[in-house]
Amino acid sequence: MKGLILIAKISIASGVSWELAKMLGSKHPYLAPLTVILSIQETIQHSAVYAFYRIIGTLFGIAATIFIIKHLEVNGWTIGLLLTIGMVLPVVLRLDKTIIHQIALTILLVFVFVHKTNYYVYDRIRDTIIGALVAIMIHIIIVPPNYVKEARRTLTQFGIDLGQLFKKAAYWVNNNCEFVEGENLIDDTTNLLQELHQVEKEFKKAEKSLRLNPFGRNKKQQLKQNEQFLFHLKHGYTYISGVLTTFNDWSETNSLPTVDPQKWAV
Repeated sequence: MKGLILIAKISIASGVSWELAKMLGSKHPYLAPLTVILSIQETIQHSAVYAFYRIIGTLFGIAATIFIIKHLEVNGWTIGLLLTIGMVLPVVLRLDKTIIHQIALTILLVFVFVHKTNYYVYDRIRDTIIGALVAIMIHIIIVPPNYVKEARRTLTQFGIDLGQLFKKAAYWVNNNCEFVEGENLIDDTTNLLQELHQVEKEFKKAEKSLRLNPFGRNKKQQLKQNEQFLFHLKHGYTYISGVLTTFNDWSETNSLPTVDPQKWAV
């Protein structure tokens, strides 16, 4: 479903941006949907950041090219020289690599097309801005993305698996703590740690998906509640992993304390 929604967004935004660019006098209206296709990312925030970088990269690339472009012939050596000159400063300033890529792309296309048409530079600036704005607006209006449900699903599964680990540990403690079985439980805690990392990754993704989302207030409340649940589960994981390690060490050295196993199991 998310894939179909993404396809619909890209298609609609591309068509709208093309027609809008033509209405505003563009001779190269394909530049607007090109920006749309590149800018629509997994979340609204990612899309806005990428669109901003594309605009900045476009402006920087044009500025680095426009004053000397007509004095050079179109060939591989001049293109390589221009790309080197245009990308040196952004690299020195340690700008995001997306900006550097957009600068390189702009230099290449401006260098080639400006010799054929005087409209290209103006069209590229205008159409890039049109495509970026349309992409963000469509992303916001049509089923804005959120990954709260996915985060909740992974959290629930982690809670179930953690509960199963507690049950296995209780059974193990209540049945004389065989060392081999303890090693298997330690392996389970390691696997569960990987699952916990995945849950945290999904929560970060969900949080990012709600940024710049005007319809995400209720989802933010749900995510906050889920974060409280995750907080308690993480404490539970820390407890069980520590206890299992201690009991397994006792089991290995045959130094289990003389306590009632049933109490520990409870």
